Amino acid sequence: MKKSIVVFIFSAFLMSQGPTYAAPLYQITVVQSAAKAINYRNLKGSVEIDFKGTVLLPEAKGVAVVQNKAGVMNIKAEFENLTAPSQFGLSI
Repeated sequence: MKKSIVVFIFSAFLMSQGPTYAAPLYQITVVQSAAKAINYRNLKGSVEIDFKGTVLLPEAKGVAVVQNKAGVMNIKAEFENLTAPSQFGLSI
């Protein structure tokens, strides 16, 4: 009987403390800008596309080569200075 009273009192104490939440490790502000959509269907030959970093990864960069041969699109892309995606949170 005494154990159940102690457990009840302890449970009531914990419930009165309210929920506890951990503070976030970081805060991200996303800045959105417009991007043009490009159709390479009628491309004759190849074109090179440069990529630059964002606010989240300013040192990131890359390049892609888009090539159209007889209606078959081939894209070769290389990127540098990318970090692990887990730095932005756990995957679901």
